[in-house]
Amino acid sequence: MDKQVNLTEDQRLYLQQIFNCLRQNNRWPTFGELDQWFTYNHLDLDIEEIWKSLPQGLTNYMDLNQPKSQATLTIPAIYLLENNRDALSIFLVLIKLCADTYMRLYQIRLDSV
Repeated sequence: MDKQVNLTEDQRLYLQQIFNCLRQNNRWPTFGELDQWFTYNHLDLDIEEIWKSLPQGLTNYMDLNQPKSQATLTIPAIYLLENNRDALSIFLVLIKLCADTYMRLYQIRLDSV
C-alpha cells in the first residue's frame, strides 16, 4: 500500500480482532468465529458492513455465506495495528531465514553442476 490508510474505529477493531485471534490461537479466525465474537461483544456492529468498507489490500476476500471461510491480514494491515512489533519482527526474521536457505541451496546446486 503506497498511501497512508485512515481506518474508522470499527474497521480497526475488526482488523485487531483478526490479529488477536491469530495470536491467541495460532491460526486465522473463521468468519463464523468473528461473527460470534462481534455478536457477543459488539452487538451494534455489523461485521459484514465493516468488512465491505475496508480499504483494499488489508485482508482477504471472504465468502460471507461460508462460516468456515478464514479471515486473514496482509502485512500492511498488521503494520496498522497495536502490539504488532513482535509479529512483524518474527515475520521479517522468517523471511530472511527462508531467503538465506534458498540462496544456500541455490549455491549448492550451482557448485554441483
